[in-house]
Amino acid sequence: MSLIEIESWNDVLRHTKNLMVLAKVENHENPNTVDLDWCSFHVLIHDLPIGRMTKEIAEFIGNKLGRFMDIDTDNNGGTWGAVLRIQVMMDVTRPLNVL
Repeated sequence: MSLIEIESWNDVLRHTKNLMVLAKVENHENPNTVDLDWCSFHVLIHDLPIGRMTKEIAEFIGNKLGRFMDIDTDNNGGTWGAVLRIQVMMDVTRPLNVL
């Protein structure tokens, strides 16, 4: 696939808002057995009170969306500004949950 084709795919994805899931397949792997149902996402959570920007709240929200994996913290273990950033493994075959 050439760069021009990739750029046109980006345009298609931007306008259709569809998710394209890709996975690296090793030479010895059967492509039909690669699991494409779960993907890792970084999720930004806005407008939480400062006292609620904790790992426990991050895990609670992450597990409501899918499977909580990690929280992004600064060197002191705090969050970055007014946004809580978490990493969540989500089943992309299901619609997003609304909290």
